[in-house]
Amino acid sequence: MREVSFEPGEAIVTQGARDDDAFYVLASGTANVVVDGSTVKTLVPGDPFGEVSLMYNTERTATVRAAGTSKCRAFELKRERYDLVRAAQADADARRRLDLVSASPTLRALDATTLRRVAESAEPQRYRAGETIFVRGDVGDALYVVEVGIVSVHAAGGEEVRRFGVKDVFGEVALLNDDGRRTADAIAATDCVLLAITRDAFTAIAGPSIKAALHGADIANVPLFAHLDVKQIAALAEATRLVKFSDGDEVIRAGMPPECLFIVDEGTFEEVVPPSLKLIATLGSGGFSRVFHVTARVLIGTNGAKVRRSYALKVVPIEQMVKNNVVHNVRNERDVMMALDHPFITRLHACFKAADHVYYVLDLIPGLELYWCMQNFEFSERGAAFYVAQVVLMLEYMHERQVSYRDVKPENLMLANDGYLRLVDFGLSKFLAPGERTFTFCGTPLYLAPEIWGHGGHDKAVDWWALGCLAYELASNGTLPFHGETQGDIRKKILNEPVSFDGAAKRFSPELRALVEGLLQKNQHKRLGVLRDGAGGVKTSAWFRDLDWIALARMEYPPPFTPDAAGGSKEALRITPRDQELVPPPSRECPMYGDMFPDF
Repeated sequence: MREVSFEPGEAIVTQGARDDDAFYVLASGTANVVVDGSTVKTLVPGDPFGEVSLMYNTERTATVRAAGTSKCRAFELKRERYDLVRAAQADADARRRLDLVSASPTLRALDATTLRRVAESAEPQRYRAGETIFVRGDVGDALYVVEVGIVSVHAAGGEEVRRFGVKDVFGEVALLNDDGRRTADAIAATDCVLLAITRDAFTAIAGPSIKAALHGADIANVPLFAHLDVKQIAALAEATRLVKFSDGDEVIRAGMPPECLFIVDEGTFEEVVPPSLKLIATLGSGGFSRVFHVTARVLIGTNGAKVRRSYALKVVPIEQMVKNNVVHNVRNERDVMMALDHPFITRLHACFKAADHVYYVLDLIPGLELYWCMQNFEFSERGAAFYVAQVVLMLEYMHERQVSYRDVKPENLMLANDGYLRLVDFGLSKFLAPGERTFTFCGTPLYLAPEIWGHGGHDKAVDWWALGCLAYELASNGTLPFHGETQGDIRKKILNEPVSFDGAAKRFSPELRALVEGLLQKNQHKRLGVLRDGAGGVKTSAWFRDLDWIALARMEYPPPFTPDAAGGSKEALRITPRDQELVPPPSRECPMYGDMFPDF
């Protein structure tokens, strides 16, 4: 926040104004709040004002004018920073509450969507030290998660039998039995804040019985099955059987026929990875990761035949993840990629940790970035449609599996040597259930939907907005619909200005203009791609009138050009001694971060 001052009688904000995009806290002096010419309130130091217009993106509802005989001072917070702070706080609050509720052995078995909704339903309740929370014999109508303080539990004779601290959960019996009664007294040993989850809220979200809600929960938590509905999960659960293994038993052997998959219910298993990775070249680096071209021995069939295949190996140091607070992104990226299997999406074959690094074994995609191609070649409108249509199929597939990509842009699309696109880099992708919103400010500013700039959260609709930007950019050979010298300029244009078809965009066909306008609809609920027809509404656009979507999905169309034929190439980087230390990894041991990513 910066300090600003105002002369007596000077208007700090003006009723009806829309271009004033700041929030204020009065630091000294006084100020009058004036509505329709009448003073309704006098502000004193410490009073905030101006937040309503920022929260709801509306015009100012009152004039605030400096009062008194001397200057008044105020701290000013601009909209961009205000939105970031609110979004970060909302995201942090949601994460903290979910973390607390997830501590329950009973509740954490719920699928992620249900667990999140249960966490959102939790109501904070405050108790003073010595205050009774419930007594033995009461009808149990809620369970509690300790957010702050200590709770003491006493048996019938008054003896303390247990204490609960932060993240501890008690009272689950209320959700297990309709007529369950408390079997002990619960008293606040210190001042406490508890998150209460009532029976009514739980049953409205998870079903009439917690046992029914937990049915198939292990299966629902497997990323591969993230796109299945409740009935499909239940049917799959019915087909499972429990198999027990003793320490040292072989569960899967390379080359065995893939007759079934295993979901770990109890205990731990070790994946034995042969040290067969061979470093061929260093392909690139970004952020704090490096990507290599490697080969690995692969067993084919049941006879143990071995062949060498090429892969891309992404290596990320765990130390840098910790320093940059992106540890949660690693598991999220792995889970999303393991749930996807589409010809236009880079496939993740394996992910493991070794030598205090995380290793991703990915498809090797010889080719060029679409961004590089766009800078060096001119696309016709038909050529642009060929590539945009492939991204439509990618988004349709991911959204069906409840994945929001959140970073559609040319830099994340590789034009492979076969002439078709491959989507790469899933670092910002996230599972989002129908109706679920997320509050993280992320992505590339030039492609961000209006709702990401706000504080009300966003959903998968942001991907369709970014697709509109991509279509505009490809068809105009590099011009974006909203651009500016600063991030603030870009934000204002995205929020307030209609899409313009000037410059190179003047030659857009009416069909392309209609598609772009539908995708760049500022109201996400009216945006093409999220209406009743979903992705079908995009695919039926007149711009794609002559396109055979099935043939495109089968990669039967001859591409406009291929990187090899176009003469494009990208030189590999020099292999450093450090690269040779990382590939192959010297061991699976992680001396510093062995306790992190236990399931990797």
